Amino acid sequence: RTINEDNDVFLRFIEQAAGDLPGVVSKIHEFGATTDDLSILRLGFQEQGRPIAGAADADRPAATAPGQDARAEFARAEAAYAAGQLDEAAKLCESAAVRAPDFKDPHRLRGQIAYDRRDFDGAIPWFEGYLELDNSAANGGFLLSVCFKLLRRFEQARGAGERVRELQPRRAANLINLSDSYRLLGKAVDARRIIDEALAIEPGSRAAQQVDRLLKAKES
Repeated sequence: RTINEDNDVFLRFIEQAAGDLPGVVSKIHEFGATTDDLSILRLGFQEQGRPIAGAADADRPAATAPGQDARAEFARAEAAYAAGQLDEAAKLCESAAVRAPDFKDPHRLRGQIAYDRRDFDGAIPWFEGYLELDNSAANGGFLLSVCFKLLRRFEQARGAGERVRELQPRRAANLINLSDSYRLLGKAVDARRIIDEALAIEPGSRAAQQVDRLLKAKES
């Protein structure tokens, strides 16, 4: 395990994601922090004067469409997540998903919450539900693949990683994770081919170099 000492890297993630919190988390994962503890990170966004998630809204109409209720609930979930209130955010995501089963965003965020907590078993059904609603969601597919690999479900990790590869063939973080999945399945030829692709895209990636070293140790 290596610790990145670049003090500005997190600020660059925020800039690249245009301040979108789930986007920032995805940038962290793409960078290779798939096993780091992100629980120490807490972002406050416009917290001054923000109502507590779950507080009654006196101006809310007496009756609203289920889709509107779900979207309002999800907005509160995002606010709770940004404030570090993960239990509240999780409950709101679950409620929004029940109210509007075809609304994909609660599935994404609920899976992210479980992932952040390292509850990889719990994250999987949420990411799978998210992908059922949007099979082009590369970030969800990538995190699903990582969850499978960390649970040693290597064939499922490979399958999820290959689907992401079809969507984003030059996503280095996915190629690294996919190569390692092939390595752990004993498929060294496939692992070598894919890690070479990753190194061609990001030759300075420490994670790619680590997989490369592990493969070379087997090849020698």
